[in-house]
Amino acid sequence: MDKRARTTRLGALALAVLGAAIVAGAALGASDHAVFRTPVFPTGIAPAFGSIWITTHRSGMVYRIDPKTNRQTASIDVADSLCGNPVVAAAMLVVSGCNIGETGWLNGFSYEIDPRTNAVIRRIPGQFPSPGAGSIWTQRGRSILRIDPRSGVVLATIPVPGARIGAPTLEWALAGVADGSAWAVTEKTLVRVSTARNAITNVITLPGAENPVFAMGEIGTSYLAILGGKLWVANYPGLYEIDPTTNVATYTGITVGPFVEWGDAPVIAANGSLWVRTTDNKVVQMGPDLQVQHRYPAQIGGGGGSIAVAFGSLWVDNAGEDTTSRVPLA
Repeated sequence: MDKRARTTRLGALALAVLGAAIVAGAALGASDHAVFRTPVFPTGIAPAFGSIWITTHRSGMVYRIDPKTNRQTASIDVADSLCGNPVVAAAMLVVSGCNIGETGWLNGFSYEIDPRTNAVIRRIPGQFPSPGAGSIWTQRGRSILRIDPRSGVVLATIPVPGARIGAPTLEWALAGVADGSAWAVTEKTLVRVSTARNAITNVITLPGAENPVFAMGEIGTSYLAILGGKLWVANYPGLYEIDPTTNVATYTGITVGPFVEWGDAPVIAANGSLWVRTTDNKVVQMGPDLQVQHRYPAQIGGGGGSIAVAFGSLWVDNAGEDTTSRVPLA
């Protein structure tokens, strides 16, 4: 997410067409370092259906990359600004729209893409989709929506305490579904919602959390990671560890951001490690004990952007440079 004025639709699409044709490193071996042009302002990334999928905030494009050849195989115009990571639900790829501002947060949608045809086939209410417990969970306004993945019908609407929205800010986010719960991060809390009862069971304080006013350098949407029997999320000023058995959150002391531009706070678990984008130009791999195992570079232009670990590589969105990097794992 960002607060800057978006490029015009015509300009964004022109850049997308030009950039999509340029794939630096496409001639390299699939496991080698590569840099892909993914305009404009790539912020989301996920492995699915044998591919890497990248979403862009300012152009509304979704790029599909074949990791075997390092070549782009599809570019999909969703016709909406995009935020967050793609997810898989009911054999479809689901991406979040990002129609920001108070009206946008109240009326936003997510979009289903058929990986067989690379076409948008349906939109569902809410943004920042997360699959779990046989449903798709999204957020809209100040509530979490539970949606039937096949019919698209809203099964439940669950108001989130402490959820604030404004123009153009969003001061809370659906982080994910795990341990029989959907989890939402607000300015200073983590809200736990039972997937069995569609009801809030805990509001967990994030000690020291102080989500600042929407400004350049603020971190945005966090993602829920699961590792070592603990949950991990990022909220300003950094990384938090949550014990789901005691519902206690602990600040780890590991800072995240600030970013050159507005950027999400990527935290993922993969290959037995925790991976955190801590700055514009650095991704840190840690064990469950938070001991650093390796540091990976991101592009200097930074601007935030998500990360993924798949196909023997670390994939990093570099929103400020309109690129996505592939870095072989150490």
